[in-house]
Amino acid sequence: MSESILTNCQELETWLDQFMAEEMEKLHIPGVTFSVVQNGEVLFAKGYGYADLEQKIPVVADRTLFRVGSISKLFTATAIMQLLEQELLNLDDDVNQHLPNFQLKNNYPQPVTIANLLTHTAGFDERLIGVGALETKDIIPLGEYLAAKMPARILNPGREIIYSNHGYALLGYIVEVIAGMPFSQYIDENILQPLEMNHSSFALPSHLESNLALSYRYKEKQKTYQALPLKHIQVPPAGALNATATDIANFAIAHLQDGRFKSQRILATTTAQLMQQQKFTHDSRLPGMCLGFMELTQNKQRGISHGGSIYGFRSLLHLFPQHNLGLFISDNGGSNLSGELLKKFSDRYFPIPKNPVSAPLSPENRQKLLRYQGSYRHNRYGRNTLEKTSLLFSSPLRLQVETDGTLSIPHTLKTPNPVHLQEIEPLVLQIKDYPDEYMIAQENDHGKITNLVGGFGTWKKLAWYEKNIFHWLFICLFVLVSLSGLIVSVVALTRFPGNFAHQLAQLLAGVTCGLNMVFVLGMLILKPLSENNERLQWVFGIPKITVLLLCIPLVTSLLALGLPIFAVLPEMNHQWLLLEQLHYILVAICAIGLIPFLNYWNLLGFHY
Repeated sequence: MSESILTNCQELETWLDQFMAEEMEKLHIPGVTFSVVQNGEVLFAKGYGYADLEQKIPVVADRTLFRVGSISKLFTATAIMQLLEQELLNLDDDVNQHLPNFQLKNNYPQPVTIANLLTHTAGFDERLIGVGALETKDIIPLGEYLAAKMPARILNPGREIIYSNHGYALLGYIVEVIAGMPFSQYIDENILQPLEMNHSSFALPSHLESNLALSYRYKEKQKTYQALPLKHIQVPPAGALNATATDIANFAIAHLQDGRFKSQRILATTTAQLMQQQKFTHDSRLPGMCLGFMELTQNKQRGISHGGSIYGFRSLLHLFPQHNLGLFISDNGGSNLSGELLKKFSDRYFPIPKNPVSAPLSPENRQKLLRYQGSYRHNRYGRNTLEKTSLLFSSPLRLQVETDGTLSIPHTLKTPNPVHLQEIEPLVLQIKDYPDEYMIAQENDHGKITNLVGGFGTWKKLAWYEKNIFHWLFICLFVLVSLSGLIVSVVALTRFPGNFAHQLAQLLAGVTCGLNMVFVLGMLILKPLSENNERLQWVFGIPKITVLLLCIPLVTSLLALGLPIFAVLPEMNHQWLLLEQLHYILVAICAIGLIPFLNYWNLLGFHY
């Protein structure tokens, strides 16, 4: 048994009470549930705040259910490891041999394996469209859903980490196929019951519904909390577990004790230890993926953990295996409280010296650091569906050189405080105040930085034409030209009628510009409307209004191809003034230029 880090529960509770009071008020969090285990026992568990603000129902650690999101994946991974023990599958198995009703496309030399799914290295594209369900009746059986909606393979397996909910849903379906029973039933019988997790379930039974905490969104302007409706996901093995803090504590104990909980075993010792070993990393200096768990070193202490976020809930399970210590936290305000708690907890119980302050930036060092400067895009995004357009509304990671000799990620909505990085050796950046967190830069043959690699993904450095500002400038230019084209066409048709060819050209230009403006402005208007209307959100399926709008580019693309014909007709030279003809040519160029733009953003056709 390891030396106990936590020896005074009263001291821990006093510190936590103060931490929770301060952070919950600052982050506008209604309720929090927490538990910590050490040496095979639940050392401390407590609820803070409210599970239901209106009814003033408090959070109780051993009764209140929180939706733990992607922590569910650890249960799916544990189930797969149980099947491994029974020799019903192998980590190197081609996934397709366990899929009787559909197959993954073999568009790469290497097959996707069970290990690839467990480590998020299968190379799947991201997919969020239709992954949610507003009501239980909308949930599709797992096998049917995956057969129809499995994301495309975009990378050779084992090349890099692209976090995939659908990859874990596929693992859950494999559990169903091999075990011959629904996934939730398998988890209940083989993991939850042996661990005495009596309040937890993937399929929430009616007698526990009243114990489920509500989640909330804080409205800054009104200074009020909005309760969020209960919503569901089509990929339960990736994130549908409901659990109490004390139940998750039992799961943590089992993994800290190599598969044993009291007199029960959910895994053999060797299997549990295998599950905690690193199986993939982008670089030996970085943390990586275990079989389900993610490595996360905090204050020089190796940890294995998993976070979770779903519909206003955010959770974290973090284990310190060498200390037989683990903690779990979940809140119903969707904040980053869990990350802040882990940092403060580690600073308190595993204190280390802070990073030294960087020396002032010299001209030589500035020139060296300038090659890092630029915008970077994370590799987890939808490439093959409409959701690629979400990149237009997101901020890439930006690095800029500071006078103190660091690189900074400036203030954004997601990073309230600037993050500073310093180069500690060529191509290695360390995050200041987080001495265990690094980013490794990759360069091409010409010495230019192309990527930044972190523990759980890569960030590609964007060329000028990949940046949002370029695409927004094009959209603004297109709207201006189309608006002018529409106005000029209407005026020309009503006040200056020409011959048939002239009128047809103006009509064609006016209709093309008008329809394109309806499409672009319609798509832009739907974006803010969807934030407060679930039925317009793509995560619950593409709404009919969006499908109708998507018909427009198919029509206008064909119309646009006809515009140049009238620009070169001989008789047009006699009907149009030079300025009018130049304007018409500009409208034609803009309308035709929109075609590759729409295709780039998967807006030409029905890509969902």
